[in-house]
Amino acid sequence: MIRDIVVHLANEQPLLADIYRMPDPGDVALVCTNLRMKNGERPIFADDSRATFVFPLVFVRFMEIPVTSMAGIQTDERDPGVLALPAGRTEEAAAGAGRAAATDRPAEPATSPADRVPA
Repeated sequence: MIRDIVVHLANEQPLLADIYRMPDPGDVALVCTNLRMKNGERPIFADDSRATFVFPLVFVRFMEIPVTSMAGIQTDERDPGVLALPAGRTEEAAAGAGRAAATDRPAEPATSPADRVPA
């Protein structure tokens, strides 16, 4: 569980929450629990802040994830100041795919000298 993230909803004050996992690119909702205002009070729209809440991602502007919340999830040892979050494609992989696409061009069709039109 990732604790104390700040969820910025559209046209609302920021909320603190705990999430079970990082959202994947294919997710359509943010599932969280322990919802509270930044001052620790229960939000006015929630009956029980310990309940599970499902926010459609269309209403989530962005999330702030403090470094202290990600302490047990850090996986990249190259730079301890940079967190390694799972992603669909990395920049290095995208660059490698671009180079491969440039070198793997399909062969041009063979033409006989009779098929060529004089210029």
